[in-house]
Amino acid sequence: MKITGIVLAGGKSSRIGTEKGLVSFRNKLLIEYSLNVVSLVADEIIISSNSAVYDGFGFPVLKDEFPDSGPMGGIYTCLKASKNDVNIVLSCDMPMVNADFLNALLAASEGFDVVVPWHEKKYFEPLCAVYRKNLLPVFKDFIQNKNFRIPDLFAVVNTNYLKIGKEFGVDPLIFFNINTLQQLDELTQMVDTDKENENEKTA
Repeated sequence: MKITGIVLAGGKSSRIGTEKGLVSFRNKLLIEYSLNVVSLVADEIIISSNSAVYDGFGFPVLKDEFPDSGPMGGIYTCLKASKNDVNIVLSCDMPMVNADFLNALLAASEGFDVVVPWHEKKYFEPLCAVYRKNLLPVFKDFIQNKNFRIPDLFAVVNTNYLKIGKEFGVDPLIFFNINTLQQLDELTQMVDTDKENENEKTA
Protein backbone atom coordinates (compact mmCIF):
# COMPACT_ATOMS: atom_id res chain seq x y z
CA MET A 1 0.00 0.00 0.00
CA LYS A 2 1.08 3.57 -0.65
CA ILE A 3 1.76 5.67 2.43
CA THR A 4 1.79 9.42 3.04
CA GLY A 5 3.94 10.73 5.88
CA ILE A 6 2.71 13.87 7.64
CA VAL A 7 5.29 15.67 9.78
CA LEU A 8 3.71 18.15 12.18
CA ALA A 9 5.81 21.28 12.67
CA GLY A 10 3.03 23.81 13.10
CA GLY A 11 3.12 24.38 16.84
CA LYS A 12 3.69 27.86 18.21
CA SER A 13 6.80 26.67 20.13
CA SER A 14 6.01 29.18 22.87
CA ARG A 15 7.56 27.10 25.66
CA ILE A 16 10.86 26.50 23.91
CA GLY A 17 11.17 30.10 22.71
CA THR A 18 12.18 29.36 19.12
CA GLU A 19 11.01 27.38 16.10
CA LYS A 20 10.92 23.89 17.59
CA GLY A 21 11.75 21.91 14.45
CA LEU A 22 14.96 23.90 14.01
CA VAL A 23 16.25 23.09 17.51
CA SER A 24 19.36 20.90 17.41
CA PHE A 25 19.46 17.57 19.23
CA ARG A 26 22.74 15.64 19.06
CA ASN A 27 23.96 17.67 16.06
CA LYS A 28 20.80 17.26 13.99
CA LEU A 29 17.65 19.38 13.72
CA LEU A 30 14.48 17.94 15.25
CA ILE A 31 12.65 18.28 11.94
CA GLU A 32 15.37 16.21 10.28
CA TYR A 33 14.81 13.31 12.68
CA SER A 34 11.13 13.20 11.76
CA LEU A 35 11.66 13.63 8.03
CA ASN A 36 14.37 10.97 7.95
CA VAL A 37 12.42 8.31 9.83
CA VAL A 38 9.15 8.97 7.98
CA SER A 39 10.97 8.78 4.64
CA LEU A 40 11.85 5.16 5.47
CA VAL A 41 8.19 4.11 5.45
CA ALA A 42 6.34 6.68 3.31
CA ASP A 43 5.99 7.22 -0.43
CA GLU A 44 5.03 10.88 -0.03
CA ILE A 45 5.86 13.41 2.71
CA ILE A 46 3.99 16.57 3.67
CA ILE A 47 5.08 19.08 6.32
CA SER A 48 2.36 20.77 8.35
CA SER A 49 3.47 24.26 9.32
CA ASN A 50 2.29 27.85 9.20
CA SER A 51 5.89 29.04 8.89
CA ALA A 52 8.00 29.45 5.77
CA VAL A 53 11.14 28.23 7.57
CA TYR A 54 10.57 24.66 6.35
CA ASP A 55 10.26 25.57 2.66
CA GLY A 56 13.86 24.53 1.98
CA PHE A 57 13.58 20.92 3.14
CA GLY A 58 12.36 19.58 -0.19
CA PHE A 59 8.77 18.71 0.74
CA PRO A 60 5.43 20.53 0.42
CA VAL A 61 4.67 22.74 3.43
CA LEU A 62 0.97 23.27 4.09
CA LYS A 63 -0.57 25.99 6.24
CA ASP A 64 -3.64 25.11 8.30
CA GLU A 65 -6.87 25.54 6.41
CA PHE A 66 -8.50 26.31 9.77
CA PRO A 67 -6.15 28.59 11.77
CA ASP A 68 -5.75 28.11 15.53
CA SER A 69 -7.13 24.57 15.46
CA GLY A 70 -3.98 22.93 16.83
CA PRO A 71 -2.61 19.61 15.58
CA MET A 72 -6.10 18.53 14.56
CA GLY A 73 -6.18 21.33 11.99
CA GLY A 74 -2.73 20.42 10.70
CA ILE A 75 -3.66 16.77 10.30
CA TYR A 76 -6.92 17.69 8.56
CA THR A 77 -5.19 19.99 6.07
CA CYS A 78 -2.56 17.38 5.20
CA LEU A 79 -5.05 14.51 4.97
CA LYS A 80 -6.98 16.60 2.49
CA ALA A 81 -3.86 17.07 0.33
CA SER A 82 -2.62 13.50 0.73
CA LYS A 83 -2.55 11.28 -2.34
CA ASN A 84 -3.00 8.13 -0.26
CA ASP A 85 -5.60 6.54 1.99
CA VAL A 86 -3.10 5.55 4.70
CA ASN A 87 -1.27 8.39 6.43
CA ILE A 88 1.29 8.18 9.19
CA VAL A 89 1.56 11.27 11.38
CA LEU A 90 4.62 12.21 13.41
CA SER A 91 5.27 15.36 15.38
CA CYS A 92 8.65 17.02 14.84
CA ASP A 93 9.43 16.95 18.57
CA MET A 94 9.77 13.14 18.95
CA PRO A 95 13.33 12.39 17.78
CA MET A 96 13.44 8.91 19.32
CA VAL A 97 10.67 7.36 17.20
CA ASN A 98 12.14 4.73 14.88
CA ALA A 99 11.11 3.09 11.62
CA ASP A 100 10.43 -0.27 13.28
CA PHE A 101 7.71 1.29 15.39
CA LEU A 102 6.21 3.19 12.46
CA ASN A 103 6.07 -0.08 10.54
CA ALA A 104 4.33 -1.71 13.52
CA LEU A 105 1.70 1.05 13.44
CA LEU A 106 1.18 0.54 9.72
CA ALA A 107 0.91 -3.22 10.13
CA ALA A 108 -1.81 -2.69 12.75
CA SER A 109 -3.83 -0.36 10.50
CA GLU A 110 -5.59 -3.05 8.46
CA GLY A 111 -9.34 -2.58 8.86
CA PHE A 112 -9.09 0.48 11.12
CA ASP A 113 -9.56 4.24 10.64
CA VAL A 114 -6.93 5.07 13.26
CA VAL A 115 -4.06 3.27 14.95
CA VAL A 116 -2.85 5.11 18.03
CA PRO A 117 -0.30 4.09 20.69
CA TRP A 118 -1.59 4.29 24.25
CA HIS A 119 -0.17 3.92 27.73
CA GLU A 120 -2.03 3.14 30.92
CA LYS A 121 -5.05 5.24 31.97
CA LYS A 122 -5.98 6.10 28.37
CA TYR A 123 -2.95 8.30 27.76
CA PHE A 124 -2.59 8.42 23.99
CA GLU A 125 0.11 9.42 21.50
CA PRO A 126 -2.10 11.01 18.78
CA LEU A 127 0.88 12.74 17.15
CA CYS A 128 2.55 9.43 16.34
CA ALA A 129 -0.32 7.55 14.76
CA VAL A 130 -1.94 6.32 11.55
CA TYR A 131 -5.01 8.06 10.11
CA ARG A 132 -6.99 7.12 7.02
CA LYS A 133 -8.15 9.73 4.56
CA ASN A 134 -11.81 8.75 5.00
CA LEU A 135 -11.66 10.57 8.36
CA LEU A 136 -11.71 13.97 6.65
CA PRO A 137 -15.40 14.70 7.32
CA VAL A 138 -15.02 13.62 10.96
CA PHE A 139 -12.02 15.92 11.45
CA LYS A 140 -13.87 18.78 9.78
CA ASP A 141 -16.92 18.27 11.99
CA PHE A 142 -14.80 18.36 15.15
CA ILE A 143 -12.96 21.48 14.00
CA GLN A 144 -16.12 23.33 13.06
CA ASN A 145 -17.54 22.46 16.49
CA LYS A 146 -14.38 23.88 18.12
CA ASN A 147 -13.42 20.54 19.63
CA PHE A 148 -9.72 20.18 18.89
CA ARG A 149 -9.12 17.22 21.22
CA ILE A 150 -7.95 14.40 18.96
CA PRO A 151 -8.60 11.65 21.58
CA ASP A 152 -12.30 12.61 21.50
CA LEU A 153 -12.29 11.67 17.82
CA PHE A 154 -10.96 8.19 18.62
CA ALA A 155 -14.17 7.37 20.47
CA VAL A 156 -16.40 7.87 17.42
CA VAL A 157 -14.34 6.12 14.71
CA ASN A 158 -12.93 2.62 14.25
CA THR A 159 -9.76 2.92 16.34
CA ASN A 160 -7.07 0.35 17.05
CA TYR A 161 -5.46 1.18 20.40
CA LEU A 162 -1.90 -0.17 20.29
CA LYS A 163 -0.75 -0.83 23.86
CA ILE A 164 2.83 0.22 24.49
CA GLY A 165 5.31 -0.41 27.27
CA LYS A 166 8.50 -2.38 27.75
CA GLU A 167 6.43 -5.52 28.40
CA PHE A 168 5.11 -5.14 24.84
CA GLY A 169 8.54 -4.56 23.36
CA VAL A 170 8.12 -0.79 23.06
CA ASP A 171 10.14 1.51 25.30
CA PRO A 172 7.94 4.54 26.14
CA LEU A 173 11.11 6.66 25.89
CA ILE A 174 10.61 6.76 22.11
CA PHE A 175 7.65 9.09 22.69
CA PHE A 176 9.66 11.60 24.72
CA ASN A 177 8.67 14.92 23.20
CA ILE A 178 10.66 18.11 23.51
CA ASN A 179 8.70 21.21 24.48
CA THR A 180 11.33 23.04 26.54
CA LEU A 181 15.10 23.41 26.58
CA GLN A 182 15.09 21.57 29.91
CA GLN A 183 13.41 18.56 28.27
CA LEU A 184 16.01 18.75 25.50
CA ASP A 185 18.76 18.49 28.13
CA GLU A 186 16.93 15.65 29.91
CA LEU A 187 16.65 13.58 26.73
CA THR A 188 20.29 14.22 25.84
CA GLN A 189 21.36 12.97 29.28
CA MET A 190 19.13 9.88 29.05
CA VAL A 191 20.46 8.95 25.61
CA ASP A 192 24.06 9.49 26.72
CA THR A 193 23.46 7.32 29.81
CA ASP A 194 21.94 4.55 27.68
CA LYS A 195 24.93 4.64 25.35
CA GLU A 196 27.37 4.46 28.26
CA ASN A 197 25.50 1.44 29.66
CA GLU A 198 25.59 -0.28 26.26
CA ASN A 199 29.30 0.38 25.93
CA GLU A 200 29.93 -1.10 29.38
CA LYS A 201 28.00 -4.26 28.43
CA THR A 202 30.02 -4.76 25.25
CA ALA A 203 33.39 -3.84 26.78
